[in-house]
Amino acid sequence: MKINPVILQDIERERERQETKWGEQNHLPEWWQIILAEETGEAAKALLEGNGEIYRAEMIQAAAVTIAAIESLDRAIAKLPALGFISPAGLQRENKELREALEKVGKLVKGAKECKGKEKSEISSAD
Repeated sequence: MKINPVILQDIERERERQETKWGEQNHLPEWWQIILAEETGEAAKALLEGNGEIYRAEMIQAAAVTIAAIESLDRAIAKLPALGFISPAGLQRENKELREALEKVGKLVKGAKECKGKEKSEISSAD
């Protein structure tokens, strides 16, 4: 299947417009979903109002936002090796190490609170 080149050109023009207006956008995937929902919501509104021209324009914008989200995701993934995250297994290993470190911190905090509690009870019993 070949995608209509006119549609691809329209999407590319819209991406260029977005890039000019907003610059490079690097959002979390959740934020991209909100942006995309806004665009598809506008398309749905145009469809309900029977305005095919606006519907098409909003769908082009939604496609361009989808591409921008994928570009943002690809940039984020490309940075992972530099952070030591090479693979999903690497991410799991890092998450395990982080959980273990957090558990140690939690034990230290709990121990410090217990010591502080003992000091307070010792001080009040000395009075």
